[in-house]
Amino acid sequence: MLPLLVVFSLMACITACPGNGLYSGIFKNCYYFFPEAVDFFTAEMECQKMGGHLASANNDEEARMIAEYAVNVFAASNEVREFWLGGYDFDNSGTFNWTVDDNTVDKMWILDRLADSDGQYFCTSSKLWHNKRFASNCFLAKAYVCAVDAPLCTTSAEKSIHEQCPHGFIYIEPFHTCYKFFSNIIRFGEAENSCRNLKAHLLSVRSDFERKFLDGFARDMFPSTVRDFWIGLSSQEIFGIWRWNDHSPLIFHNWASGEPSNNLTDQCALMSKVTSKWSAVNCFKEHAYICALSLD
Repeated sequence: MLPLLVVFSLMACITACPGNGLYSGIFKNCYYFFPEAVDFFTAEMECQKMGGHLASANNDEEARMIAEYAVNVFAASNEVREFWLGGYDFDNSGTFNWTVDDNTVDKMWILDRLADSDGQYFCTSSKLWHNKRFASNCFLAKAYVCAVDAPLCTTSAEKSIHEQCPHGFIYIEPFHTCYKFFSNIIRFGEAENSCRNLKAHLLSVRSDFERKFLDGFARDMFPSTVRDFWIGLSSQEIFGIWRWNDHSPLIFHNWASGEPSNNLTDQCALMSKVTSKWSAVNCFKEHAYICALSLD
């Protein structure tokens, strides 16, 4: 994907931002405006490929600046009416977090809820011609704005956090973890060995917040033929005692009704891509899987 050409005589800083980035000296960011309509999770992944995140617009001044730029930049596309920003409220608490992990940002501003929200996943977007930020269904397709730290645009001397992930992994900021999605179907033990060869483990899900976040990425990363995938939870050591492969404490679970079963052959856990519920199945069945590498 290529961002729309940005033509500004005073605002653009070609030497600070490669490509068609728009430099802000106030926020020390390079902003990139993409007209391609994608869902929130795809947009965030595309921004991460650039070494950044969806633009946070976490204060009124930055929101106004992005809105003003967007009107000019997206004017070349008649299709763009709304665009993604980096806020999300997956637990419907009214408090929004950001894809960039910054304790200085204001998380307490309130958004007007759009009618197209599904009541479960709220992600932040804005409309052209005003600087208000709305919450809407994360799986809708919209244009998007990426923000990259300006120093990353001008020097490669300092390794970014994204570059600490092995090739093919994506970095998800709130969990300080790299993830890789494998569509090929293999047994539970083979999947864990595959992850260990990458110095990782099968996915551990440590909170409902992480489950919801990964649910969105799984829908995008896996093809439609994949309906469920291995997570790193099993009771192979002691039947009935479920443990994560990476030795994380089991402080959260999301079992489907009637799970885990008491069948002696069902000792490994699957997560459904459709419902995100977990099921206990035979470890010798073959399924897709996700590897996770914590950077902590």
